[in-house]
Amino acid sequence: MALKNEKNLPAGVRLKVVVETPSSATICALALRGVGVGLTNPAAAEGFAELGAIFRPFEQPIYFNSILMFAPICRRPGS
Repeated sequence: MALKNEKNLPAGVRLKVVVETPSSATICALALRGVGVGLTNPAAAEGFAELGAIFRPFEQPIYFNSILMFAPICRRPGS
């Protein structure tokens, strides 16, 4: 998750982005190795708590876009 937009951060808080990845598994693996912290969907991070990952709730809402694409031969739900 890219956090380049710092306008929503508290005053005086600056980010030092070292690594960016869209993969929850990569986020958890890097955090486990001490690279830093990350924001991820708890469902996508399942199994990492048993490896030692520590999860904390994030209070601010996070909005994202997603796109679901179907091959022309697939039937879409509800059609």
